[in-house]
Amino acid sequence: MACADFAGNEIYFSGKKIMEQENKRKIIYISNVRMPTEKAHGIQMIKMSEAFSALGRELIFVVPRRRNRIKEDPFSYYGVKKIFRIVEVPVIDLINILPWIGYWLETISFIFVVFFKFLFASRKNTIIYTREYFVAFLLNLIGFFTVYEAHRILLKKRLFFFLVRRVPFIITNSDGTAEEFIKNGFKRVLACPNGVDLAEFDFNTPKGELRKFLDLPIDKKIVMYTGNLYDWKGTDTLIKSAEKLSGENIMFVFIGGTDEDIKIKRAEIKKLGVKNVVFLGHKNRKEIPRYLKSADCLILPNSPISEESIKYTSPVKLAEYMASGIPIISSNLPSLRAILSEKSAFFVPPDDFEALKEAILEILADEALSSGIAENALSEVKKYTWQKRAEKILEFIG
Repeated sequence: MACADFAGNEIYFSGKKIMEQENKRKIIYISNVRMPTEKAHGIQMIKMSEAFSALGRELIFVVPRRRNRIKEDPFSYYGVKKIFRIVEVPVIDLINILPWIGYWLETISFIFVVFFKFLFASRKNTIIYTREYFVAFLLNLIGFFTVYEAHRILLKKRLFFFLVRRVPFIITNSDGTAEEFIKNGFKRVLACPNGVDLAEFDFNTPKGELRKFLDLPIDKKIVMYTGNLYDWKGTDTLIKSAEKLSGENIMFVFIGGTDEDIKIKRAEIKKLGVKNVVFLGHKNRKEIPRYLKSADCLILPNSPISEESIKYTSPVKLAEYMASGIPIISSNLPSLRAILSEKSAFFVPPDDFEALKEAILEILADEALSSGIAENALSEVKKYTWQKRAEKILEFIG
């Protein structure tokens, strides 16, 4: 049911009154994210909101009110419990009309509205938790207890570190990001990789039935990649491997990516004459576990063309791959090795499509190897649930 927050804005809420427990500070999670969004950061934020709330914290998730082609309620879209509130604040939303200018207008208006929304709000028993570095700077400046969660290091490092220097606690999504903060003199830094909701993968539907339901071929081996198609994700390397395996009974399935990126990739494979690659585009969040479990092999082909890929990333899909029970082939990069080991993944040199091709053939041919990797990954991922991540953060910040 919908109700109103203290500013009169409509919010999503379960209709049940959430009582703040004694000695537990409420959390106001602030993020400039379209909600719901097809991008992985939306999953991460809303799952963490649910996890904090499940641990007894009153939580309000503050996001911009933006035009959205996804009309489904955020709780339904992500399959999370309605145990926290989502508050939408007004912004200047011209991103669809003037992309670059619209982005900056939306960002600046969001920061402006959030600042004045909380300027006269009570600081008592409140934690501001945010992935917006400028929001962290401003709200910490006016006396809020603030926690900044960093998922990357901005290129203008000196200004970036200056703005978050006085924020009491820094949470990072990877060891590489944490090391960068510590190297720059930060003391209270906690590295917490992204997690997974194991309940989403708790079903044993036979692979054949999943493929019938998803309209995927039953008579082919399926190699799958989920996520964006950015250059540093290494999808071009995977496509080159697919080209080399065009004579095999293998289908390469890509899920995710923007419409424009998919259009470009389809044009590329058409020019190459590659016919064993399909781009299925964005899929509803609740369908992803079915797709992953329908595959024979899952690929993390990240390229070392950026520090983001080498050191800072902690892909949400990584934990999901591990939870699927399907064998993983991964680029041999520090960011991915922080979670995976030789027991839980098959590593290949990044950007080496020949090595990736051979690894795919080996995984698909060697049932003992693939089963062992998948089972070890499934055992390891139990350490990386959203709830355990939330527990670790709350223990750190109090």
